[in-house]
Amino acid sequence: MSEENGLSQRSEDASWAALVVGFSGASAITARMAEQLSPVFACMDVISSALASLPSRIYRRQGASREMAEDHPILDLIDTPNH
Repeated sequence: MSEENGLSQRSEDASWAALVVGFSGASAITARMAEQLSPVFACMDVISSALASLPSRIYRRQGASREMAEDHPILDLIDTPNH
Protein backbone atom coordinates (compact mmCIF):
# COMPACT_ATOMS: atom_id res chain seq x y z
CA MET A 1 0.00 0.00 0.00
CA SER A 2 1.22 3.48 -0.70
CA GLU A 3 1.27 6.27 1.86
CA GLU A 4 -0.08 9.72 1.07
CA ASN A 5 -0.19 12.41 3.77
CA GLY A 6 0.17 9.70 6.41
CA LEU A 7 -2.99 7.87 5.30
CA SER A 8 -2.86 4.46 3.65
CA GLN A 9 -4.57 4.14 0.30
CA ARG A 10 -6.75 1.10 1.00
CA SER A 11 -8.48 1.38 -2.36
CA GLU A 12 -5.25 0.15 -3.98
CA ASP A 13 -5.24 -3.06 -1.92
CA ALA A 14 -7.31 -5.80 -3.54
CA SER A 15 -8.08 -7.45 -0.19
CA TRP A 16 -10.25 -4.45 0.82
CA ALA A 17 -12.22 -4.73 -2.42
CA ALA A 18 -13.20 -8.29 -1.47
CA LEU A 19 -15.09 -6.98 1.58
CA VAL A 20 -17.70 -5.10 -0.41
CA VAL A 21 -19.74 -6.55 -3.26
CA GLY A 22 -19.57 -4.33 -6.30
CA PHE A 23 -16.58 -2.37 -5.01
CA SER A 24 -14.12 -1.11 -7.57
CA GLY A 25 -10.82 0.50 -6.67
CA ALA A 26 -11.97 3.86 -8.05
CA SER A 27 -15.16 4.13 -5.97
CA ALA A 28 -15.44 5.25 -2.36
CA ILE A 29 -17.08 3.32 0.47
CA THR A 30 -20.15 5.16 1.67
CA ALA A 31 -21.60 5.04 5.16
CA ARG A 32 -24.45 2.87 3.84
CA MET A 33 -21.96 0.38 2.37
CA ALA A 34 -19.92 0.34 5.59
CA GLU A 35 -23.03 -0.47 7.65
CA GLN A 36 -23.39 -3.69 5.64
CA LEU A 37 -19.99 -4.96 6.82
CA SER A 38 -20.38 -7.15 9.90
CA PRO A 39 -17.36 -5.67 11.78
CA VAL A 40 -18.71 -2.15 11.29
CA PHE A 41 -22.20 -3.20 12.31
CA ALA A 42 -20.84 -4.95 15.42
CA CYS A 43 -18.95 -1.81 16.46
CA MET A 44 -22.03 0.35 15.92
CA ASP A 45 -24.07 -2.09 18.01
CA VAL A 46 -21.58 -2.01 20.90
CA ILE A 47 -21.41 1.80 20.88
CA SER A 48 -25.18 2.30 20.64
CA SER A 49 -25.86 -0.28 23.37
CA ALA A 50 -23.36 1.42 25.68
CA LEU A 51 -24.96 4.82 25.06
CA ALA A 52 -28.43 3.41 25.59
CA SER A 53 -27.40 2.00 28.97
CA LEU A 54 -26.41 5.42 30.31
CA PRO A 55 -28.94 7.11 32.56
CA SER A 56 -30.77 9.99 30.96
CA ARG A 57 -31.49 12.93 33.21
CA ILE A 58 -32.74 16.44 32.67
CA TYR A 59 -31.48 19.20 34.91
CA ARG A 60 -32.87 22.62 35.66
CA ARG A 61 -30.49 25.47 36.46
CA GLN A 62 -30.93 27.10 39.82
CA GLY A 63 -28.54 30.05 39.81
CA ALA A 64 -25.00 28.65 39.89
CA SER A 65 -26.20 25.13 40.73
CA ARG A 66 -28.55 22.63 39.12
CA GLU A 67 -31.26 20.23 40.22
CA MET A 68 -32.88 17.28 38.52
CA ALA A 69 -36.09 18.24 36.74
CA GLU A 70 -38.51 15.51 37.82
CA ASP A 71 -41.54 17.12 36.16
CA HIS A 72 -40.17 18.07 32.72
CA PRO A 73 -42.56 17.04 29.88
CA ILE A 74 -39.79 15.47 27.77
CA LEU A 75 -39.05 12.88 30.48
CA ASP A 76 -41.90 10.69 29.18
CA LEU A 77 -40.27 10.61 25.73
CA ILE A 78 -36.83 9.85 27.12
CA ASP A 79 -38.11 7.06 29.40
CA THR A 80 -40.13 5.33 26.66
CA PRO A 81 -38.82 6.53 23.27
CA ASN A 82 -40.56 3.93 21.08
CA HIS A 83 -44.07 4.06 22.52
